[in-house]
Amino acid sequence: MREAFVANDETYGMRRIRAALPEAGAVVSRKRIARLMRQRHMCGVSRRRSAW
Repeated sequence: MREAFVANDETYGMRRIRAALPEAGAVVSRKRIARLMRQRHMCGVSRRRSAW
């Protein structure tokens, strides 16, 4: 999970990391990925603009 995060300039969130993990041979639930990311202070970057 950390490798996928760092390899993509630390922009991947839970959804993208979950999509990348089966390629590495790991199948993990979205809640587990989210929990592990929170514990490791990893957060994805949203490229969308705010409506405000």
